Amino acid sequence: MAQGFLQPCNENEEMETVGMRYLKELVSRSFFQDFEQKIGYFYTFKMHDLMHDLALSVSKNECFTVTSSKQVISRKVRHLSFVDANIVRGVLPNLIVNFDHLRTIFFPFYEERPSQSFVKSCISKFSLLRMLDLRNSDIEVLPKSVGNLKQLRYLDLACNLKMKKLPNSICKLQSLQTLILIRCEELQQLPRDIGHLINLRMLI
Repeated sequence: MAQGFLQPCNENEEMETVGMRYLKELVSRSFFQDFEQKIGYFYTFKMHDLMHDLALSVSKNECFTVTSSKQVISRKVRHLSFVDANIVRGVLPNLIVNFDHLRTIFFPFYEERPSQSFVKSCISKFSLLRMLDLRNSDIEVLPKSVGNLKQLRYLDLACNLKMKKLPNSICKLQSLQTLILIRCEELQQLPRDIGHLINLRMLI
């Protein structure tokens, strides 16, 4: 997501290494606090209050949290976060139906599980997505239309306890770098053409 920002020291340095260098630099300058390594490249930390306020100020035109279907959302928004259960369990609300320029869709709270119809609408409407976080959803089947998200780089399907298989169309995601399938306990197998994901860097 931050490849326009990270600059490797040499051509052979991997993005994960560069990102870790930047992250440690930010920690050393007190941008983040309560920094803790979990597994591999997974870390938890809190953003300092002052940095949080600054980040909100800088990103307010591009990032937006949907808390009600009656909100007015700027056309400049590129990254949406949904926290209203009534929205994500129904159909795609009219307030974002024409936002075909979205780059990120995120559901931050486990209590607000997006429905199968909501997920299908998001995938079919927002073809320019770079990041799709569907962890802990109520979906049983990932729509075949996911293969149309040609610019998708990050797909999180963790904790989808009802999902038994992935459509083979997911193998068309030539830009996909991260695929997370943690606790997909009913998942029986990976698609037969999973090897076609030539840019995949992380499979969990």
